[in-house]
Amino acid sequence: MTPRLRDFLWEKRIVPKPWRTKGLDRIKSLHFPDDLEVEPYTRHVFRPGDGAMLLSSSRHMTYQHAQLAGSRIGAFCSIARGVEEMGDTHPMDRVTSHSLGYGSYYHQMALELGAEEYRPWSAYNARAPHVKIGNDVWIGAQAMLKGGITIGDGAVIGARSVVTKDVPPYAVVVGQPARILRHRFAPEICARLLATRWWDYSLGDLARFSFDDPLAFCEAFEAASPGLSPRDVAPITVAMLQEMA
Repeated sequence: MTPRLRDFLWEKRIVPKPWRTKGLDRIKSLHFPDDLEVEPYTRHVFRPGDGAMLLSSSRHMTYQHAQLAGSRIGAFCSIARGVEEMGDTHPMDRVTSHSLGYGSYYHQMALELGAEEYRPWSAYNARAPHVKIGNDVWIGAQAMLKGGITIGDGAVIGARSVVTKDVPPYAVVVGQPARILRHRFAPEICARLLATRWWDYSLGDLARFSFDDPLAFCEAFEAASPGLSPRDVAPITVAMLQEMA
């Protein structure tokens, strides 16, 4: 972490949660994946110390208390502490779900134990795709998310839920495994909110609207939308961060 990189992050408001300049001042180094893309005005879990991590790509005004490594998170999302993606998958249609059937480690161990060949091995991709998280999503504390699922815009995930299937827009899901408890609004309101795509606009433009009443918001936003333009999406990339280092 160089002074130039620290100033750049502060200028773009890519900051710790809660945001404060001294949070960046305490970070000695910053690590990030090669495919990172993060928009300005996002808040992250920057743990002070020798190896702070910026692992998940996120869009405008999203904040996180957890690190979902490699994930793509939409705008205006709220991610609570302890939220995690589930780990590697295992085959359940073979004799064993153990990784002896596809891991090179066990092949070597078998040879050390006297085997002359290793027939259990068969190709298997244990890594699940990352979760795709839409916009205006709230994920409660310690929720577990299965790799490869999609969480729709406006959805809410209850604390400690175990989510193994796609979540529709504006659904509220809870439980282990998670099930749809209800939707946040009536279908026609959900459809109108989705059509506005309000999360594609800057907070500076959205500041003129009241968010208390969804129907009133839709009416006001629809009336004003001809004079509004979605914000310019200019994500910060790894190349830009490396240039500042």
